[in-house]
Amino acid sequence: MKHVLHLKSTYGKNYYNPHALSPVSSQSNIWSKSDWLAVLILFLLSLAYFYSVIIPADYHVLGDENSDMRNQYFCWRYFGFNTLSKGILPLWNPYACCGIPFIAGMQSAIFYPLNLIFLILPIHTAINYSIILHVFLSGVFTYLYLRFIKLNPKSAVVRLSAHDEVQNPQLYSDRLSRSSCMISSIIFMFCAPQMFHVYAGHLTILCAIMWLPLILLFSEIFICANNILYALLGGVTVACNILAGQPQYSFYTAIAIFVYFIIRIIQEFNNHRDWKSAGYRISGFLIIYITGFLLSAIQLLPAFELTKHSVRHTLSYEWVGHFSFPPENFITLFIPEFFGNLVKTPYWGRYLLWEMSLYVGILPLMLCALSSFYYRNKFTKTFLIMALTCSILALGKFTPFFKILYTFVPGFNLFRGNSKFIFIVAFSLSVLSGIGAEYLRNNIISKKTASTFLRFATGIISALSLFLFIFFLFRMGFEKWHYIINKVYLLGDPKASLSNLENLKNPEFLSATFKVTATGAVKFIILSILSLLIVCLWIKRSLKRHILVLVSVALIMGDLWFFGNQYIVTFDSKKYMWDDETLDLLKNDPEPFRITTAGYAGPNHSMVHNIANIGGYEANVIKEYSEFMNLSEGKPFDDLRILMEVTHISKLTNLLNLKYIFISRGGGIEDHPAIKLVSKNPKYALLKNTMALPRTFIVHASKTLQGRDVIFKELVSREFNPLKYIILEEPSTLVKNVDSLSLQQEPIPTFLEYSPNKVTIKATLLDDGYLVLGDTFYPGWNAYVDGKKRRVLKTDYILRSVFLEKGDHIVKFVYEPKSFTIGMIITLTSMVILIPVSIFTAIHHRNARISTETGR
Repeated sequence: MKHVLHLKSTYGKNYYNPHALSPVSSQSNIWSKSDWLAVLILFLLSLAYFYSVIIPADYHVLGDENSDMRNQYFCWRYFGFNTLSKGILPLWNPYACCGIPFIAGMQSAIFYPLNLIFLILPIHTAINYSIILHVFLSGVFTYLYLRFIKLNPKSAVVRLSAHDEVQNPQLYSDRLSRSSCMISSIIFMFCAPQMFHVYAGHLTILCAIMWLPLILLFSEIFICANNILYALLGGVTVACNILAGQPQYSFYTAIAIFVYFIIRIIQEFNNHRDWKSAGYRISGFLIIYITGFLLSAIQLLPAFELTKHSVRHTLSYEWVGHFSFPPENFITLFIPEFFGNLVKTPYWGRYLLWEMSLYVGILPLMLCALSSFYYRNKFTKTFLIMALTCSILALGKFTPFFKILYTFVPGFNLFRGNSKFIFIVAFSLSVLSGIGAEYLRNNIISKKTASTFLRFATGIISALSLFLFIFFLFRMGFEKWHYIINKVYLLGDPKASLSNLENLKNPEFLSATFKVTATGAVKFIILSILSLLIVCLWIKRSLKRHILVLVSVALIMGDLWFFGNQYIVTFDSKKYMWDDETLDLLKNDPEPFRITTAGYAGPNHSMVHNIANIGGYEANVIKEYSEFMNLSEGKPFDDLRILMEVTHISKLTNLLNLKYIFISRGGGIEDHPAIKLVSKNPKYALLKNTMALPRTFIVHASKTLQGRDVIFKELVSREFNPLKYIILEEPSTLVKNVDSLSLQQEPIPTFLEYSPNKVTIKATLLDDGYLVLGDTFYPGWNAYVDGKKRRVLKTDYILRSVFLEKGDHIVKFVYEPKSFTIGMIITLTSMVILIPVSIFTAIHHRNARISTETGR
């Protein structure tokens, strides 16, 4: 940290621009105790904000009990790091969707450095501390970036003072003060795009967001110093951003960094007209991201392979367009509770509130306005462009540009939810707020400008306040309220929203939502008046500067605290652990089996107990498996399903070894004669499917069919019996049947080992046949029969089998994905090369700097 801010203003011959962003060049700008104090304050604010989970007295975890934290991340982290603690790298997850790649799923985040905490602390404590750590670091990295950047040189302000009556230009510093940096840091730490993801339990999103300012820091140092060392450090930061486990946010971050580079390169080129330096800076972006990709190849290559085989390989424009930021939701910049607050009333706007709110506070908006209109320096322009660009991108399908991006720009067709771009908008606004705070702090505002701004701001606030008073406080708008709600709600897509407001005319609902919005309007009016008063105090210098700083920080923190702290909720993770009685019943079954869950238990909870599930809640479901389950459920084959649940049993679910149905509150399954009650208590009911097939069995005949529709027609036909013949997609000479007497005498295969990455089976065949394993077929699975490698056959569209000759055999199915092996080699090689190159580069530039200083 100190090293970054201790750089000198010259870097040999490459550094030529005295007015560009430069490393620290004076003693007063060196990282000092005051900066450490600022970091300590950010840390204490983080602890205060999350005070309820600082001391791990119980099993509570941050996030709403119906959020992805309970249904996904808690289960993924438990399985992944519990398996890793046993010395097994969890390449494969056998407990969801009949088996699915785990590390390739990205959100496993096994290789993310900061996830080492999960190997040290209990799962619930590790999750809470991880969230606090990442929110805190997002503020620290923002602070570091802003402490480094330089605005206009002092000479420009002196020239301005001669024409525009600038007050006190001698107080101006071209570097942001610590207080201004802290203001930006606090805004970014506690803004809506961060805090709502705590509520929604989006752990990987919080992990990925925080790396944006640090990538910007190393990018900016490279741009101004032309030192490749900082491009390499930027690459390391990009690798961390990727390994954090949220590919969509990594993709959007890369777009933001690209836009940043383009803007800054143009700015520097306009100053110096140096094509060589411009080209070198462009190469910096490539170096940063190539380095990041190489270092994270161990994660990226398996992920790319999974994408080719998952439901995300071919996403429709309509599906990708879901969760675009609705234009009307820009009102959340001013009244975040306008569409409901999820606490007292449901969210009635379009899509999901945690991705549709942009609140950063009221005083920050005024500071943004000051910096944007009156303090136009290169960074004001940079972040204004970034904010506007990302706002347009967040609108997604609501703009004509999205169709072009979906069609021609790789990556935009892989993700839905362009609204996620708002985290970059929020960061840009936080930076602009810090610059606006610096504008007030330095008191360089002219009398004319101050008068114009105050009149304009007073007029706007007065007009808005009058309207809100009439509409909400005097209830003159209550009659129109139902029309507004109905209009907005009907604009939404029911398939892409969790809102379920069946009776929009319900008087209680209308009254409650109107009251919440009215309360939000009152807060907006009060905060606007207080913010304007603080700006007046800054301009008039009615109080000492350090008091004004404290008052400003207090108002911003108080505003964001009362907005966001209501969403800092927890749930008892132990409450959702299955009871011992049910677990004993299941684990006393000597044969491998799968279950399906229905109700609030959730399809991923079984992996916490090492119990295989036919369903799952996964971001990248294998495409063939999704199609197979759609066939079983009677749905269109190509329906994209990431939440895999079973509503009734069939011949197809029997094939998947579905033996138990675990029903909890809110769940159910269609009656079937084969379903028998095993046990029941107030929380759960356990049912048994008596027609479930074993996990592994032997078949002595096959049929070759090509094409999904042809195979599906055969699978649902009355003639198909999975114990008599299998369906292959490649030619086979084994088409005979053995007599039924022989089948009865043939021993059932037995499992010798069943671990995430390896399955060992002992099989005895009375005649040549196929050993079928009821696990998902996927590239990377190899079979070894009596120690010799043998081809794994894709069977019955989604399962695995291997051909065996008559006799006794030991068969091992081992998951050995080439994508992981190649990725690991690339990552390790890159690390081995990067370390000495970085050391050599650092020494070379240090010597060049010393030589330059000595020469003077």
